[in-house]
Amino acid sequence: MTGLYNMSGNVAEWENSCNATTGRCLVRGGSQISDKDHLLCGVKAPEEGTKELPADRERLDDDDPNIGFRCCL
Repeated sequence: MTGLYNMSGNVAEWENSCNATTGRCLVRGGSQISDKDHLLCGVKAPEEGTKELPADRERLDDDDPNIGFRCCL
């Protein structure tokens, strides 16, 4: 069997959906600076590991080496 496995880690993930009411987006999961328990594939991000960021253009242009995204097919 071939394919990609265990693709989580290294960066927290920016969610595709944003809150229409508040205009804020969520970043979930762990990055390379997180505790090892937050980097496992089957672990849902704890509440304290969830960040809510503004979905404005200025914030989206900011650099953050600990936040990324994943493309899924």
